[in-house]
Amino acid sequence: GVVARHAAAATLAAVAAAVPLARLRAEVADGLATEASFRALDGEEGGDAPSPAPPHPTLALVASLAAWFKADPAGFAWVDAPPCAACGGPTSHAGNSTHVSPAEAAGLAGLVELYRCAGQCGGPSSSPTRFPRLNCPVALWRRTARRGRCGEWANAFGALLAAAGLEARHVVDVGGDHVW
Repeated sequence: GVVARHAAAATLAAVAAAVPLARLRAEVADGLATEASFRALDGEEGGDAPSPAPPHPTLALVASLAAWFKADPAGFAWVDAPPCAACGGPTSHAGNSTHVSPAEAAGLAGLVELYRCAGQCGGPSSSPTRFPRLNCPVALWRRTARRGRCGEWANAFGALLAAAGLEARHVVDVGGDHVW
């Protein structure tokens, strides 16, 4: 299943090669230590208001991983419509392919969306930009594939959590087209 693919050795190696896990863990530890120092100082001042509970280390790590995943250039990019493969211009959806290439199949693409250039390449005669909806976490963590929508994000982030030693669930909306 999906969660088993997240914990596979090849997946963990792909994530480890792409994500600065040691740096992120160190930043979380430093942040928690700083928070504890501030709490100690605040307690010495004898304030009347109770202090909020300290952040849980696991939640702090998950928050750090999510922030890196969404904002770092080496993380993931949300894609509604991919840029044109030829000119980088905007594209519009032109349907789905009935053919999945061997490379796309290796990435467990169940669907390949086609997009036509709406920019300088323009026109219906231009070659479509292919957007395979990858389901293989190893393929998703390749530098050229770190983009997608909810399905790709859920797969890639689940693999990131597994590489960090955390458990995750893969939740599918069977009545719609969404994954968490």
